[in-house]
Amino acid sequence: MPFHYGVVKSKDGWRVHEIEEKPPMSAEVNGGVYIMNPEVIKEIPAGFYHMTDLMQKLLSKKHVVAKYRIDEYWVDIGQMQNYEQAQQDFANYDFKEHRFKK
Repeated sequence: MPFHYGVVKSKDGWRVHEIEEKPPMSAEVNGGVYIMNPEVIKEIPAGFYHMTDLMQKLLSKKHVVAKYRIDEYWVDIGQMQNYEQAQQDFANYDFKEHRFKK
C-alpha cells in the first residue's frame, strides 16, 4: 500500500535525521472473520461492541488468539467507494478461470 506522504524521522523531536518520500507500507489487517469457542461469547457484553476490543480483552487475560493469513483478493466494503469497486471487480471476474477478465 503506498503512503501518500513523505515520512520525516527525528531522534530529538525537532531536528530531521531521515526523510523518505512516499515509502511503501505493509501490514496484516483484521479481515473480520471470527471463529471462537462458545465460552468466549460470554465475554461479549450486550449492545454494540468492537471485535478488536474482545481480542484485546482476551489477550490481556492471556488467552490464545490465532490468525489465518489470506493472500487472495479482499476488500473492505464498509466504504461506498470500496463497495462500488468490489461490485465492478465481481462483475469482471471469470469464476471458471479464477482470474479477472481482461
